Amino acid sequence: MRIAVSSTGRGPESEIDPRFGRCAYFIIIDRDSMDYQVHNNENMALGRSAGIRLHSLLRQRVKDVVITGNCGTNAMQTLSAAGIKVITGQQGNVKDIIERYRKGELSPASAPNVYARFGMGWWYGQRHGYGNGGGTDVDTCSQVQTLKGEIKATKKGINEILRRLVERLEK
Repeated sequence: MRIAVSSTGRGPESEIDPRFGRCAYFIIIDRDSMDYQVHNNENMALGRSAGIRLHSLLRQRVKDVVITGNCGTNAMQTLSAAGIKVITGQQGNVKDIIERYRKGELSPASAPNVYARFGMGWWYGQRHGYGNGGGTDVDTCSQVQTLKGEIKATKKGINEILRRLVERLEK
């Protein structure tokens, strides 16, 4: 069984990225052997449908489970329709979360845990004219915690993009 985990870095010691569609990387891990592959998320800068576009990558390479911090409505519907279980609300490093999954401590979500386009940032979809009707009411403490994780992940993502640009310029 292969499991995809949204990640801020390139290895199992990396933190889980709280954003599904706009995570920096996906680490695809074999549950039993713990062998893994890292995939850059080429969709992280898209204006819309980043989570939905990841569907084809995950359907080809995973087929079983996705573990992430947050997953919005559209991505959840797309993954569920493909038979991929989604576990949301996770924080910490990838290796620890996989261990918890192996022990049976994690369960698939039955619904999205954030509104559509959540990874676009605080104002997008929050009843401020950018989200075609606004978001849903989500517990404020949960929002703050999620935003802190999103800020941390965004900083790491920006640093990684800068690192890649420097690498390309040096070639």
